[in-house]
Amino acid sequence: MVLEGLDKVVLFGKEFVCYEQARAGKVKALFEHGSSAIGDVLVGADGTGSKVCKQYLPQAQIVDTGIVGAACRLPINWGDRGYLPEHLLTRFTSIVAHGAT
Repeated sequence: MVLEGLDKVVLFGKEFVCYEQARAGKVKALFEHGSSAIGDVLVGADGTGSKVCKQYLPQAQIVDTGIVGAACRLPINWGDRGYLPEHLLTRFTSIVAHGAT
């Protein structure tokens, strides 16, 4: 879980505007309506249109690789769990379709 244990330090419901270097190696994130937050790390997990990435790496370009991905969680009833190998129950598993168009 990406946010496990971070519920008291991750901010939701704010729109990121930009960041700036703060004192002693910290980073300051500025949000719309004038609020801000200072921390050790700023994670730009807002996809291909990331405002963090545009500021940090303005020269970076999006390149279409022709690869498409999707992720989901599927419910497995307790009776069927016994048929699956342990690694399918405890780790992220990829299923690749060959020849799909």
